[in-house]
Amino acid sequence: MIGNDSADLVYDPRPTLRDNGTAPGPPVNSYGAIQNHSINHKHQTSPQPETKDERHSANHSRVCGWVCIEIPVFLFFLSLNNSLPVTQYYLTAREYRDLGVPNVTGCSEGGEGEGGGASLLDTIQARVSTYTMYLNFLGSLPAILPVLFMGSISHRYGRKVALYLVSLGAMARMAVFTLVFHYEWRVEYLYIGSVLEGMTGGFGCFLMSSYTIVADATKEGGSRRAVKITLTEAATMLGSSAGLTMSGYWVRSLGYVAPLLFSAGLQVFVIIFLFLFVPETVPSSPPTPISCSILLKSLKVFLKVSVYALH
Repeated sequence: MIGNDSADLVYDPRPTLRDNGTAPGPPVNSYGAIQNHSINHKHQTSPQPETKDERHSANHSRVCGWVCIEIPVFLFFLSLNNSLPVTQYYLTAREYRDLGVPNVTGCSEGGEGEGGGASLLDTIQARVSTYTMYLNFLGSLPAILPVLFMGSISHRYGRKVALYLVSLGAMARMAVFTLVFHYEWRVEYLYIGSVLEGMTGGFGCFLMSSYTIVADATKEGGSRRAVKITLTEAATMLGSSAGLTMSGYWVRSLGYVAPLLFSAGLQVFVIIFLFLFVPETVPSSPPTPISCSILLKSLKVFLKVSVYALH
């Protein structure tokens, strides 16, 4: 084989003898280095060092193995369901006070037939139900758009970002409600708190992000994923039940402001726990673009599900 470089040798593989009758040795270049023409050696490659992405993927899989999302889920729904009934209690008591009647649940001496206590109770319940309906509506309607976009946002910036936003929105609602309850502002100011919470996605967005973290940290089809989903659902139910049970005792003992402060404190603890003890389950990757096509596809799915549910 004749090389193009001047340092290569003219090497004839046929066995020849030197002038002194000895067999030729291995070919050498002009610098005296032995050249190896073995085919196996030519194609042999040295092991490549582990890349940064491979090391990150291995570390990510190892870290995600101990994700404990059940605790913040339990605390979030404990906070949420401890604060929601307090609003209804407050609205009922305030309607009784504004009408100048004692806060009782039974009928007055006038009787139902004479249009006494029963008629007044119906009026109060109707007004409280109207306020509650508006609060729920204003908290749910603004949450549609954040939920549609939050999947792409969490894939781009991290799953915990969505959880942080929802907890901050819940804290904003509780702050507004606390001010209204303490300073006896107009009831309509409560709508501001519901809108602020809805703009961050509400509890639906929190659940979506929590289950996404479970899916990221477990293998598809594995038994561990089923166990984690079951535990997350159990944490949701236990937190909701405990919150609803606690709220009545809170109001009876300490009034309407204390439960809201306690619930806001739980949201702060949720954020701290997520930051310190829940690892990010999204590995670093090129950012996912957020475009209008994602919104249109999400709206299409939302409308299909809504139509199917109505039928």
